[in-house]
Amino acid sequence: MNLESRVGKYYVGFDIGSDSVHTIALDERGRLIHDPRSLMHFGNPTDTLKEAYEGIVGHLGEEKIAAVAFTGSVGELIAKTTDSPFYYDTISIPSGAEIVAPDAEYIFHMGSKDPYFFEREAEGGFVSDHGTGTKCGGGSGILINKQVRRFFIEEHAVKLEEPDSAEELLEKERIRRENRRKLQKQAENIQGIMSNFPVKTGR
Repeated sequence: MNLESRVGKYYVGFDIGSDSVHTIALDERGRLIHDPRSLMHFGNPTDTLKEAYEGIVGHLGEEKIAAVAFTGSVGELIAKTTDSPFYYDTISIPSGAEIVAPDAEYIFHMGSKDPYFFEREAEGGFVSDHGTGTKCGGGSGILINKQVRRFFIEEHAVKLEEPDSAEELLEKERIRRENRRKLQKQAENIQGIMSNFPVKTGR
């Protein structure tokens, strides 16, 4: 792609982990253009990715998207099946921090295949030697979410529709997306309760 063809184009990244699909769009200068709400996928990352992509296309216009890349534990598989670029967490996390938090000195990341602690070097840039848990961190996102929901699911019960009750594919998809939104709203309400819990510290 020549330089002129990049002007006015956007570069979209999807971080797909065990719990959610996160999306970001940058312009040709690496500036943050669009940072939509993350979508929790509840074990259905491919359909949720489609929903996220449609949202990006609706906001930016498909003709404006120059390239798409992936990161995250599930993103690696999708990148392979779609022949798209994939970047490991050790690249995507510090690169993203330089854009959204350029003054950050430390980054703590949990929920990837390998949890990380990054520290900025004196000469600039981040270094990570600090893999904090090897593979045992895989799936941390969905694990934490499920454990929290167990405590409050009865207080925040939601009624879901049955997609198989619909005959048309479009109606099935509408029901699936509506169910996903209900479950995400439930999870966010529960997370709101948890964030208000007092934290006690002591020796």
